[in-house]
Amino acid sequence: MTTLTQSISIQPENIINKLKQFDPKANYQIDKLIYYPYHFFKYKMKAKGLLKLDGYLGCTIDSISGQGAIIDHTPLFMEENLHDQPCLPSTLSLQDAKIMAEDFLNHSASLKLKFFSIPKMQLEQHERFFRPYWIIVNQKNNEKYPSIMIDGVSGKYHPLNI
Repeated sequence: MTTLTQSISIQPENIINKLKQFDPKANYQIDKLIYYPYHFFKYKMKAKGLLKLDGYLGCTIDSISGQGAIIDHTPLFMEENLHDQPCLPSTLSLQDAKIMAEDFLNHSASLKLKFFSIPKMQLEQHERFFRPYWIIVNQKNNEKYPSIMIDGVSGKYHPLNI
């Protein structure tokens, strides 16, 4: 399956070394690389407030949870064949994700930019893409050392309950 992805910038060896620096007793290892689905939306916005806005606003929508996140620039995508890679399935349709993106951007923009009216938005770009995550597990199965999901692009991590 050829699809859009983001380039891996965090290498597994660096992750393991950082974890060992935090706690030398931890015995983590790379379990696998997975690809997590997202939608990217970029809108042209016009709105009136204390300042007039005439520009672009973008967000990503998590294709499983529906969680939105404002982004400050268009992500760099590359086409990659993920045929042999584990890709988590999306639970959101494009239409549902688009509605969520518009609601999320309207809410976020009105709170942060103090608009007097609902912004006019026109969709400029949409991409469905997969973001790489490393799954890191502790070889000792100790509750003190949970499995971790590490973003392969940013390096941010999330404990897993598996």
